[in-house]
Parts: sequence; structure tokens; C-alpha cells
Amino acid sequence: MKNVVKPGRTAAIVAVVLAIVVAVVVVARLVVPGSGQGDEVGQEPPVPTAAPGPGHVPGVSSDVWGRQVVTPEGDIAAPLGEATTSDDLCEIQPEVSIQTSYGAQTLWSTHSGPSAVTRAVPTGYSRDATGAALAGWNLRAAMFAGGEVSREAMKKHLLFGAQQEEMARLADSETYVRDEGMLGLLAPDGVRVVTCKDDFMVIEMAHRLYGDESGRIDDEQWDVMRFTMAWDDGWKLDVPAMAQGGQIITDLDGWTLWQF
Repeated sequence: MKNVVKPGRTAAIVAVVLAIVVAVVVVARLVVPGSGQGDEVGQEPPVPTAAPGPGHVPGVSSDVWGRQVVTPEGDIAAPLGEATTSDDLCEIQPEVSIQTSYGAQTLWSTHSGPSAVTRAVPTGYSRDATGAALAGWNLRAAMFAGGEVSREAMKKHLLFGAQQEEMARLADSETYVRDEGMLGLLAPDGVRVVTCKDDFMVIEMAHRLYGDESGRIDDEQWDVMRFTMAWDDGWKLDVPAMAQGGQIITDLDGWTLWQF
């Protein structure tokens, strides 16, 4: 695993944990057009620039699925509004925008967050299923962005179970290298709520597969990515639990479709 390049025992601990995530998304990594073919090895990337200021007109384009993608002038997108918790805790509010952060597709809304950017990590989500879903997807991107972004995510926004204290302690001493392949995943098509509680959510998202080295897939297929989220002064992502995803499905019956 090349995300952590510092040799020794501490790097091995981080590498093992991140390898769990790699196992979950390796299929999607191979089938997304334009994704990287491997990790970039070298020094940590610089701290991303701040979100564009008032009056800036960001670039607008479309991805391979024809969805609008907003690219800010800086490396991180700007919040679109405040995060307001829904009256229906378990209902997904599907209206979102795709904005690029660290070169990755991240999800933003006018109602559920993120409502702020804290040390280059999108923060400030509603305490409901929609906020948990957006936080899960965006924290996944921050985890693989490298440098200070990954470090901040490791220290304050990611959960590692029994390794939590040691991971937090080691965060300042590790080197985190950007993973282009993981950042290349396009935004998911569908979302569904598996478990819904005030302080705990399990969210699944369906990511459309494009093709492989043999060409484009003829029949529509999606891989299911699971995000287990716990509320502790904000949503935090349980990294080891991501290994529970990985199912391939051929339709989105019963799913809520994101509206971009």
C-alpha cells in the first residue's frame, strides 16, 4: 500500500487499515474512466488552497454520465448553504451538486451540508441520513487526498475501532501520499439508508461501473459502497466497516437517486 510511505511499524499499521478500504473499492478503481493507474509516490502534496471568494464564477462541465460538475478556482469547493436537520431523520433529501475538491468529485447541498471547510476538510453536516451520506462520501475523498488533508481526516474525522488511539497518536508522524486512483471515482447514482438512529447511520451508495480493460460494460452495473457513520460533534466515518460493501447490482429498484 503506497498511501503511507514512511517505513517501519507505524507506517505498517496505517497501511493495513487503509488496505481494508482499497479492498472495497478496487473494482470501481479499475472501471472508472480517467482514474489513475496507481499511487503517486513522492512527497506529500501541498495544503489545498482555500475555496474561491465571493464573485468567483467557477467552471462548469459534465462527467462521462452527463452530470453537471462544478470545478472551483481553488482546490476545495465552497459551501452552498447551511446544514439544517430534517424533520424526518431517515429520509434522504436527494438534491445535491457535484463539486470537485482535491480533484475528486465531492457532494454538496444547500440544505444538509457541508456548510464549512475546516483545515481543508468539508465539515458541518445535518444530523440526519442525508448529512451522514454526504459526510461519508466526502470523508472518503479526504482520506485519500494526501498530505495535510489526509492527516486532518485521520486525526478528527475517521474511526478505526480498537486502533483509534494509536492512529490518532501516529497521525502527526506519518506521511500521506495522494492516491489518484481512489480520488478518480465518480459520484454515486443512488443511496439508501440501512440503519437510521440519531447518533448512528449505515448508508449504502451505488456507484455506476463503466468498463474494464476489455471495454465498456454493455449492461448497467453498480458496486455498493457502505458508509458506517457515528455522530460525535459531527459525523465520523468508520473505516474498517467499509469492508462490508462490495456487492455488484444490476438495477436501482428501492434506491433513492441523487438529483444532480
